[in-house]
Amino acid sequence: MTGALILDPCDKVRGCPQNIQESIRAYVQGRPTGGFLRAVLENNLLDAVTRADHINSKCLPAILAFVYTNVPSPMWGSHEAVAEHLRVSAADRNLSRGPA
Repeated sequence: MTGALILDPCDKVRGCPQNIQESIRAYVQGRPTGGFLRAVLENNLLDAVTRADHINSKCLPAILAFVYTNVPSPMWGSHEAVAEHLRVSAADRNLSRGPA
């Protein structure tokens, strides 16, 4: 055994790449994502598959499972839900800065 971690292909959440997990967590906090992840969050399978690189295309089921288990449902599932989450997050950031 080489000591390399071998992920169970049925373990969909642990199979989600670390950089994608970090981007999803940042999205929950209000940071916009790139095109691939935005397509995933908008539940746009065709766009997600088209935008995925060779790693993310293989990990798409794990990425979807990670979103399902870690992102509150009002924040994903459609273009409108994603846009609204980012709009509200931006407004909250502007309010927390105070008057200019």
